[in-house]
Amino acid sequence: MAYSDTSIGIHLIKDSKTVGLDDTIRIVKNLEDRSFDVTYKDNGDPLVHKAYQMTRDNVCDYVFLLLKSLTVDEDSYEKVQFSLPAMPRFLISASNLRDSYYRDHFLELIENSLSMIDKVEKLTIKKPEEKKVSYRNVCYADLHSPCCLEVKKNSVPNLPESPVHRYFE
Repeated sequence: MAYSDTSIGIHLIKDSKTVGLDDTIRIVKNLEDRSFDVTYKDNGDPLVHKAYQMTRDNVCDYVFLLLKSLTVDEDSYEKVQFSLPAMPRFLISASNLRDSYYRDHFLELIENSLSMIDKVEKLTIKKPEEKKVSYRNVCYADLHSPCCLEVKKNSVPNLPESPVHRYFE
């Protein structure tokens, strides 16, 4: 199966002073059947829990219930970190999720991220010799000066054009 490299990550931090107690959730797009897979890794348990072929609505329901459950957990997490496509990481105190504004806000961010992941395309990676290379002129002087002629001759190529996930149409 082909999965998107782009994913949504939710990092549940039990204790910021102790490493190894955190749980992680990763949501990826299955590019073949266009569904989502959710992977939950509990660091206290050697098992990895996976839910396959989830619809967008299933994922939103899952995240809604997760965020709501964090507010009523007696032994809850200290912090929650969200890693979303094309966004900075967000780290919040888990206690803030008691406020419906926070829960709604992060659920909206997840819904937006699912929309972006929905637009990810499956692209074929080309062999290095097939990649297009463009050159840039790094000389800002007169283009006919000896300085620029030498720079053009020994120009450093820009990075090769490579396949990337496209978020927007």
